[in-house]
Amino acid sequence: MMKNLKLTLVALTAILFLGMSNVNAQEQKTVVIKTYEFVGAFAKSKMVVTDPSGKTTMTIMKTLNWGKIEDIAGENSVILQDEINKWKKEGYTIDALTSGSTGQAAMMVTTVVLSKKE
Repeated sequence: MMKNLKLTLVALTAILFLGMSNVNAQEQKTVVIKTYEFVGAFAKSKMVVTDPSGKTTMTIMKTLNWGKIEDIAGENSVILQDEINKWKKEGYTIDALTSGSTGQAAMMVTTVVLSKKE
């Protein structure tokens, strides 16, 4: 599983560099949204958003429970969807999306990269 996470991170880094190399005279603004969803009570699930200025905000999400995974995962998906839609209304488009899990799926990480040319 750790190998998959490393490959995912390498792929995301490559996508970011390729996307930035296509910027001509226009400035490109980037937003990074990451969710960290934990199974069980050992940590709180959260969404971390880094805006174009580098400011980071955090939103607490529901911690996943295998007995109610559909309900809780659905609630967390709505939180992520609302954040993506907020940025899309401001003219941002999704450049990359990655998702992976660690260990015995005790933590799932999703990364969404959005950008807009100014």
